[in-house]
Amino acid sequence: MNPSRLLRDNFSPYEICLMQLFLGYGLGLAALIAMSTGRVGGGLLLFLLTLVLVLVLHQIALCPVCRKSPMHRDPGDLGWFALYVMNYRFRLWPERQCSGCRTALDMIPHDRP
Repeated sequence: MNPSRLLRDNFSPYEICLMQLFLGYGLGLAALIAMSTGRVGGGLLLFLLTLVLVLVLHQIALCPVCRKSPMHRDPGDLGWFALYVMNYRFRLWPERQCSGCRTALDMIPHDRP
């Protein structure tokens, strides 16, 4: 069984997005600390591992119905100024209900009616 299927079967997209958020910030901070203490090679390796992990978890955490990320806002919700000038395209916290198709993201997909 592949790791992405194992994550999708045991965690909801909301929980996977939270994992992405906390692991990304935690490992990124650890990489910065490692580089600032003189371990540049280890810090760069940890930074690259963080990038790969965040990108993989981002693809796993997409909405199972419309494939929209829980961290992205729906473009119809905001005007052009807020989207492109203020850069409000990204959320600080993942949404529990998809703004694109109204699917509950805090439930494991096979438990949905």
